[in-house]
This record gives sequence, C-alpha cells and structure tokens, in this order.
Amino acid sequence: MPNFILILIIFLSQTLHAVVGFDVADFQKCQNNGANFSVTAKNVGQGSCSVLKNNKNSHHYMVDGGTSSDAPLDIINRIAHELGFGESRTDLPSYINTVAAITSHSDKDHINIFSKLFNLNAILFERMTQFILGDLRENYDTKYGKDLHENVIEVLDRGAYFNVAEYTENYSLSESGFLYDESLAQNTHLSILCSNAGHGTSYHNNENTNSAIIRFCINGQNILIMGDASAFTTRRYMINPDHREALKNTQLLVESHHGASDAEGANDGLWLSQIRPRRVAISAGYYGSDSKGYYHPNVEPFVDLTMIDSLGASAGLFSYDDNHQIAIGVPDPRDHEYVKGQLMQFFTYLKEAEKPQWLIFQTHLPIYSTATSGDLRYTFNAEGALVDFSREY
Repeated sequence: MPNFILILIIFLSQTLHAVVGFDVADFQKCQNNGANFSVTAKNVGQGSCSVLKNNKNSHHYMVDGGTSSDAPLDIINRIAHELGFGESRTDLPSYINTVAAITSHSDKDHINIFSKLFNLNAILFERMTQFILGDLRENYDTKYGKDLHENVIEVLDRGAYFNVAEYTENYSLSESGFLYDESLAQNTHLSILCSNAGHGTSYHNNENTNSAIIRFCINGQNILIMGDASAFTTRRYMINPDHREALKNTQLLVESHHGASDAEGANDGLWLSQIRPRRVAISAGYYGSDSKGYYHPNVEPFVDLTMIDSLGASAGLFSYDDNHQIAIGVPDPRDHEYVKGQLMQFFTYLKEAEKPQWLIFQTHLPIYSTATSGDLRYTFNAEGALVDFSREY
C-alpha cells in the first residue's frame, strides 16, 4: 500500500505539473536525490528577485528584491514562502532555512522589497548569514537605499554585511554555508563578478554599469543573474580570455535590465554569442508605466538569441516542449511589422495587447518572461544538468 500511495503522488505531480499553486511537484523534487539546487525567478512585476536554494541543506540566497509597478498581490508573503518562512515553518531548527542576500545594485526595483519582507518576520534576522551589496555605497544614498540600511543592514551582525568598494572581478560566496558540502564537485561555486565595473571611469556613478553579476557554477555549468549590468560591465570582464572560456557553458541566463535593448543592458549580441545561453529568464512587468516608458523586454535581445541559435541546445536530462506566450514592448507602431518579420522564424505573432505598445507572441523556445509566465523555477542536479522546470502564478 505505501508504494501505491507514492506512485499515485508521483503520477499526480506529473499530471498537474503546471497547475497554479499545486505543490506536489515540489514534494517530488524533494524526494529526488538529483534535485540538488533550484533557481527561481520570482514574479515581482517590473523589478527583479531571484532565489537560489540548496535542497540538501535548505540554505537560500535571495538575489535582489524590488518592484516598481505591476507587482502581484501579496508579493511579500509569496517571497517569504519561497524562502521557507511561512507561518507553519517558523518552529524549524535554526540551521534549517538559513538565508543570505545580494543586491546587484541600488535601483529601487532591485532593493525596495527587502525592508518590508524582513521587518515582517524577525526569524529572518536570526537566520540571515550574509548580506552583500553590489554597486558603490554612495549610490545607495536614496530613499530606498537608506531604508534598506536602517531597517535591515544596521540590524544585522556587522560580520554579516559586506559592500564591494571598488571594481572587483570575482568575489567568492562559496564560504557562506550555501555550498558547504564535502560531496560537491570542486568546480561548483558561487561568486559575484565584476561589481563596480564603472569604478575609476566616466561610468563611476552609473548604478547599472556598477551592477554585480551573480555567477552560480554547478560542475562547470553556469547560471548567470545579471542585475542591470550594461555592455560596459560585460566588456570590462570579458576582455580576459580566461573569463570568456569559463562562461561558455551557460545553462541559464537571467537577462540584464528586464530584457532591455542593447543600449540599456548587457543583452547585446557580442555578450550573448560568448556565453551562448541554453535557457533565458526575464524578470519584467507586463505594462510598466506609460510615463516612464517601461516596455521591457525589448526586441533586440530576442533577435540576437534566435540568430545565435543556442537556446535549448544540449537539453540533457530534462526536455520540456512548452508553447507559451511572451509579451514584447514595441512602443512605436511604425516598428510593429518590422518586429514581426524579425521574429517570424521562431516566434508566432498572436495579437496586440490591450495597450498597443505591446505585441504578444507564442514560442516553444526556452525563453520566458515572469510577466506572462509567472514564477520561473529551474531545478538542477549536482552535475549541473536541468532536471525539472515549472512556471506558475
């Protein structure tokens, strides 16, 4: 009888895999010895928040936490639940569900959730092991930056806080407890790349150029979370041939600046052709703001990705043929036909959105936006191969 129940649970999880709010798939992953790590791009509207989890020791890294518009209801509790801090879990031992945090840079749509989230649950402070700030310290002298310092960082043990003060090519986070496991391969590590790339240049105070890139390398397979890094950021780092070689195997790319165009983010063809991402996640809102012109993602990164033709290559242990919709911002109607023609090889045009600045496409390629697919959860084994994927609101 117990075997029958287990088989039934596995069958239901496979059948209802994409059903909103269904947690049996998560149960199955926990029982799967190959589900070592998960990376989740949270749907926070126009903003960014990614959560890394080591399923073997329940340690989390929260990479950025902010929103500026289009945020779903109850976003604070949704992220708390992702970190394992729902009401039913607060009695777990202190070594379970530990949390560390990284901010890529100082923009409010990457930092303004932290103070609200942590002030709601004192246990987060007890279990936080580390808080790392990318970007120059003076760029946090804003309303939301001061709020972060006063209500989160200054409450933490001083030993848990670190700010990169100048250009830093590689700052290792592997000693934080997230990867403390003797069975892990030597080439599995977590680090911050090229934080403050504008330091000492004309981009010195440009918070996007100073954005840290988070690299999670699992057995030589890379997961890159880009913050709002610019092309200047990536060029300063990739000028080193060893760096270019190390980033060739990119299993997952969380695109820079919400999928912005070449001029605004590090999503240009040169960068993408070097790292050749197999899967792409974009954290963006659906409509954004008419007054500020948030129309992310833009079309240029999609065109570059389809020409590079790396998406879905060497899928490994997990294959997920999933036709899904994605919204692309095209604010000038004169460009609509051009965009359709550029993408027609891999994308099917469906319709204009309610606001004509957006075109809705359908694709089977493994490139997703949180705006149209909700939370994006990727699960990897210790060899760095993708073993599961789900999307849910």
